Amino acid sequence: MNNSVDDTQHKFVSHSVVSESELPFHCPPKDTQKWNMHPKVYIQFDKKGKGACPYCGSRYELG
Repeated sequence: MNNSVDDTQHKFVSHSVVSESELPFHCPPKDTQKWNMHPKVYIQFDKKGKGACPYCGSRYELG
């Protein structure tokens, strides 16, 4: 069994730009429909301004 993430899984990961006025930022974002939510988790951004959700894999970038 291969434990790596395949290309199909990568296609559905979202990427969003977050403004500094939205900090502290959490995933899922405020405008997400309730039926599609996982527990709220605050995103940690690295020195390059990039972060990812540990639940759904959504990627965020400060911009």
